[in-house]
Formats: sequence, C-alpha cells, structure tokens
Amino acid sequence: MSTRNIQVLTTVLVLALGAVSIIGCNKDDDNGTENTEYAEDQARLVSAFNDLDVISIRALTGGANSLATCASISIDTTGALDAMTIDFGQQDCLCFDGKYRRGKLIVYYSGDYKDSMHYRRVEPSNYFLNDSKIMGTKEVTGRGLDNFGRYYYSVTFNGEVFTPDPREGSVEGSGNYTYAWTSGLTTTPVHDDVFEIDGVGEMKRNTGQKYTTEILQPLQMSMDCNWVRSGVVRITPEDATRRSMDYGDGACDDRASVTVNGSTREVLIAL
Repeated sequence: MSTRNIQVLTTVLVLALGAVSIIGCNKDDDNGTENTEYAEDQARLVSAFNDLDVISIRALTGGANSLATCASISIDTTGALDAMTIDFGQQDCLCFDGKYRRGKLIVYYSGDYKDSMHYRRVEPSNYFLNDSKIMGTKEVTGRGLDNFGRYYYSVTFNGEVFTPDPREGSVEGSGNYTYAWTSGLTTTPVHDDVFEIDGVGEMKRNTGQKYTTEILQPLQMSMDCNWVRSGVVRITPEDATRRSMDYGDGACDDRASVTVNGSTREVLIAL
C-alpha cells in the first residue's frame, strides 16, 4: 500500500473514532456531570397532580373557607355523580398554603371522603398553579382494605404541566399508583391524614425525551405539607443513564437529591 493510501486510511479511522466518541458523549452526556432535569420535571408533574388531591379533599371536607377567601364552591347533585366546581376566579387567588391559583377544578365524586369505596375524578379547567397551567385528569377509586388492614385506593392520572418559563417548557405523563392511608383515618380534621404512594409512570419532556418512573420506596404524602416528605423514585430515560430521586427523611421541605453514576446533587422542587 502506498504512503498516500496509508495516510488517507489513517485520517478516515481518526475521523470515524472521533464520530463514535462524539455520539457516545451525546448519548451519555450526563455521565460526567449530573443532569437533574429529568428528576425536576418528574417532581413538577407529581407535585401538580398531588396538589389536585389536596385541594379536592380540603374542599370536600372544609368548603371554600378551607381554601381561600377568594375561592367559591358550587355543587350539582343532579347527575350520576355529584359535581363540585371549585372556582378561584380569573385573577391570582392567594390560598391557604401560600400558593396562587386561578381557574377552576371540577370534582366528580361519590361517597364520603373517608369511605373506603370513595370515588373522585378531578378535571382542571383553565387552571393555573403559581402560573403553571395544569391540564388532564386524575381519578381515585376506593378498593377497601389492603393486606395490612389499611384503606387503599387505585389512582391514575394523565396530563401535562406548562410552566411560564419557556426554557423549561412542559412535561406530560401518566401514572398508575396505589395510595395506602397510614394515618389520620379516625380523626375529623384532614391535616393529619397521611398516605403512602407506590406505582409506576411514563413521562415525556418538552424536548421529546421519554422516560419511565418507578417508586422504589413509598412516597409519603401528608395533608399538612406542600411537598412529598420522603421516598425514592427510580427514573429511567430512553437515551441516558438511569438515576434515582430521594425526597428525604420526612422533613416538610421543597428539596430532594438526585443520584446518577455515583454523583449526587440537590434539587429544588417547583410548584
């Protein structure tokens, strides 16, 4: 082989290896530095749809006064399911938890909230939480007692959260969960009610990247806290490294930690 041919072949091999290296870096771009965006989007979606539970439960048990002075409630009992409309108005309404809401939530329900066979379906209508628009549906269906003697519920959601920041865009997804009632069942107030959440979900970021979620340690949702208190979620992107999100040891705060490839970073939970 001539010297010129050897030089050409060497150049081709170098370029090919460089292309493989670039592709590998693009696919595993979070190997060197932790990418928290998957976890942040997951937390944003979960927080928004957990909030639908908190608002609907407070409305069912305490009326509009338990939500805000700027909220109103109307109930229609003529259908197969009772329908409660929670109206926060067209302007930002400062609520009991320091969050701003506007728009409406329509809650279709049967049975008392503390009835083991209670059912409810929550549908946002031009509804915003801290300027993020929430769209979709969440259903909660009572299933009686589990093997530990706790009331439990099948919970599904399908929806999307649009943030006001164009750089963050939207995140959409669906989930199938089980809620087990662990505390507060026998007391009248709702602020001491606590649930453990297990299940799986599928989500898609505004960039088109898809990923699945699986709860490894049950998430703890309590009615007296704006955020998930504890639990661990495994996040598996299609084209990136699997990672885990740990909500902490039970403290009521807006912080969690994300771990991937042995690197851990703290994130703030929006909404």
